[in-house]
Amino acid sequence: MGNVQRVDSQAKPFRYEFNGNMLSAEDVSLKRAEFEPHPFDCGKFRVAFRGKVYVGADAQGAIVDRRLMDRLNGCWQRQKDRPYYPCIVKAFKRSRAMQAAEWNKDLQALDEATLLAPKFNRDVKPVIPWCQVMFASAFLYEVSCVGSTSTSAFCQRRNTQTGGLREGERVCVEPELEGEFIKANCNNGYVTKKKGHHIDVAQAFSHYSWWVTKGELLICDLQGVLGKTGWKFTDPAIHSQEGQQRFGVTDLGPRGINAFFCSHTCNEICWKWEKPQTLVDLGMDPVAYHTTFSFEQVQVSSAVHSQQDFANILGHEHAGTCYAHAAATIICASERRIVGRSLERHFDIVSRLVQKHGSQGANPLKVLTAECGSKRLRCATINAGTVENVLQMGRAVLVSFWLDKNQWSSLSSFFESYPSGVLEKLPDRDGSEVSGHSVIIIGCDQKAWKIKNSWGDGFADDGYFRFSRQLLAKLQAEFIDVFFLECDLRDEDKKAYIEYCHHSPLRTFES
Repeated sequence: MGNVQRVDSQAKPFRYEFNGNMLSAEDVSLKRAEFEPHPFDCGKFRVAFRGKVYVGADAQGAIVDRRLMDRLNGCWQRQKDRPYYPCIVKAFKRSRAMQAAEWNKDLQALDEATLLAPKFNRDVKPVIPWCQVMFASAFLYEVSCVGSTSTSAFCQRRNTQTGGLREGERVCVEPELEGEFIKANCNNGYVTKKKGHHIDVAQAFSHYSWWVTKGELLICDLQGVLGKTGWKFTDPAIHSQEGQQRFGVTDLGPRGINAFFCSHTCNEICWKWEKPQTLVDLGMDPVAYHTTFSFEQVQVSSAVHSQQDFANILGHEHAGTCYAHAAATIICASERRIVGRSLERHFDIVSRLVQKHGSQGANPLKVLTAECGSKRLRCATINAGTVENVLQMGRAVLVSFWLDKNQWSSLSSFFESYPSGVLEKLPDRDGSEVSGHSVIIIGCDQKAWKIKNSWGDGFADDGYFRFSRQLLAKLQAEFIDVFFLECDLRDEDKKAYIEYCHHSPLRTFES
């Protein structure tokens, strides 16, 4: 075996806008970053690389400007004989952030936590003077070199196992904290089994964040190291009461707040603080966290990642089967909400529908009406104003829209250039023949719909794309909701649900 030659990835500071301010890592004398080309960790939403951030000339001396240290939150640490800080570089797992604004929600969560930490420290000092809380600051960088090793095809494309980067991609750089890394709690209700006063402090901080904001938000996913003065946390998550993913994909809204309090036991620090009066039964957890938009429970089957035979994006070929994929996805998503229900495979549904209705397109409502009856489901058209309410209840929505050839070309060009961008406009129709497309809305934020497509993972953001709400309204799209009522459930369905709830750690009822 020959020697393995590794070329480290590199990133450089750049100036970006956040909360109305222009920021850059260079403002605190942080310069270029170098990091390993392979990630050392992979979470639900991001991949992480180890590296180092070099410091500027004004921070080279043994005595560092106190203002600099304050701005770096005391979490950036280096040995005085080394001109760099150890760091962690994070990138999105299922998309590429080519615009700084795509990190805004993550930075906003960190900003909120950073502001609340000193207030928590002051308010609880009489009880816990021995343990304070702080959050490590982070800065955005621009990838200037993707790096490589001689033994790997790494960095060619991103998938769920690797973290391939692209030049120009925006990544988040934070300090590597020294010490034993502990995950005190998570955003889905998990609490570590470790015991001790420091764990109580972490749980109390999450409780405090909800109490002091009067239920508006809850800071969780607390992870970090315990130093001489207390906790140094990094990369928190926040659940917001409005359930609009205000703080990104890890914001599970009221569901996440409920999950925390269902598993939280008050301690000597937080026992006097108010907590929610009513905890709703959560039923089933979301089955695919990486598609979570608010209460999203749509499982992303392998179907969207293996459909190159069904479509060619440039020629928009074989698009006549999109109705079958959309129908199969929403049927499977609906049946997954019924505990214990045996599911028909996605491709079996698609094959059966194409055989029955053809490969040149079909009316989705007629197809779903015929299918839902045999599965004891219901379907109905809804208006655009109702879609968000349906998503908040954990259901997906089938949407159909029509474009002419020029509009399809514009759509393709946009997502080739901006895979994770939001398409806000298309050319006006030129009078030529239009063709329709059926897809699945799996979530939303205040400006855009997130949509699951059936053109394979080579399209847009690993098979998903985003339309602005205004654009979809302008296209006069048609929306279909698939759901069920309690009276539609079989006896075995009801029995399975009761059995599940009795064994769920999130149940809140007594029998």
